[in-house]
Amino acid sequence: MGVMKRLLPLALLLAMLPLSTADAASRAAKPPALGGVCSKVNAVSKSGAVSLVCHKVGKKLIWQKVGVSAPKTTPSSSPSSTQSPSQTPAPSPKPGATVTISAISPASSYEINVNAKQFSWSFSYAVAGEKSPRLGTEPTLYLPVGKPVQLNISSTDTSHGFWIPAFSLDKEAAAGTIAHLNITADKVGKFPGACNIQCGRGHPGMTFTAEVVSETDYLKIIGGLKAN
Repeated sequence: MGVMKRLLPLALLLAMLPLSTADAASRAAKPPALGGVCSKVNAVSKSGAVSLVCHKVGKKLIWQKVGVSAPKTTPSSSPSSTQSPSQTPAPSPKPGATVTISAISPASSYEINVNAKQFSWSFSYAVAGEKSPRLGTEPTLYLPVGKPVQLNISSTDTSHGFWIPAFSLDKEAAAGTIAHLNITADKVGKFPGACNIQCGRGHPGMTFTAEVVSETDYLKIIGGLKAN
């Protein structure tokens, strides 16, 4: 009787063993639970005919059915620190940043129109093909060194005196007439000029500068005046 009591629990244990093994096999035959925690990009979870793939959307990992593309992420609206040339428009050039030079051919002699007006001077260069005045409180008369130049001197209002002491040039600029003066400058440099006829209150400030340069520089300077 005592032996039977000890063997009975063992018999019950042996009778239950096949059921436990069969139940484990049954669980192994079932597909894994669908979804769960998505913790690795491209991880796959299957349940029957349904398959899921783990995708990264923004900073999150979510499951997506196979064959369904992951939602597109929206680019950040904040501007990038580095933009391509096609994205960044080229800055507009500043006015006067680039000066175009019109080509002017050398000549055997040159002609300059000199006009006096209370209380300044203007100089225009025939070789430019158009008027190219140089105005201001002290404008500049450009002359090519070693080349004959004819100055056509006139006045818009009263009488003035065209005077360059360094070249011993002195000619009256009278209203309604044109006086001619020929000069061939033989040295490069800057030389003061002025009105030497009393013409009103602003007479003392009616000065100019005669600047003698090489013929090459002269043509470049006049070409720049023509372009502007």
